[in-house]
Amino acid sequence: MRKLVGLLLLLPLAAGGAEQISADLLSDPFFERYQPEVDVSGNVIVGVMTMAAAGALTDDLLGVRLSQMAQATDLCLRATSADGIYTSRNHYRLPADQTGSIHLPYSSSMREVVAGYGDLDVAIAASVGDCNSSGTDYYVVGSLDAAQSADTVIFLNSFGATDVFVEVDGSDELPEACEPITEGRRTTYDFYCRVVTNAADSVSLNIIRERFGREQPGVRLTLVGLAP
Repeated sequence: MRKLVGLLLLLPLAAGGAEQISADLLSDPFFERYQPEVDVSGNVIVGVMTMAAAGALTDDLLGVRLSQMAQATDLCLRATSADGIYTSRNHYRLPADQTGSIHLPYSSSMREVVAGYGDLDVAIAASVGDCNSSGTDYYVVGSLDAAQSADTVIFLNSFGATDVFVEVDGSDELPEACEPITEGRRTTYDFYCRVVTNAADSVSLNIIRERFGREQPGVRLTLVGLAP
């Protein structure tokens, strides 16, 4: 198996003592659901986040970074537990003419439920556009606590693949193997990938899935706002 490598992009999300700027939460009411009986469906890409983001859900310290002076931009934040029981989906608007760390207020009324999940048990994705959009651009969601890990992972549903790889678009490097998640109930995702890139602003990735050596349809995504 090829080695896994780390994506070290948000280092850190927030500087100590900096004034905190928040996105506007447009969803009213805040949408989250706890549903033990799960009807499985969804996308290959389930989470694009740092390893510290799961804990930031409970502490209301989720954030993304804007790398250039931006116009007001919509963002859809989704959180999905691996067992599929807990889900949330909420619409935000990022502030215009800002760079750096932006707080995403997470007004959960189920903090005890969320706190019960470990680092590999909840995936978080912030896609560009509202929650009815189907784009492939994602902000990397992290923690505003600068002391927390900034290693970034992509959680995905392999849909029956036996091997999954990730490659940086245009790179001469071979695709890197993603890691299967085998413990616990894995209803909504079952692999995670770590990626290395030196991109300053955005990077495009290709997800390659194989089932017993036969390649399945590939998936492309772009990570935006990687550095201030």
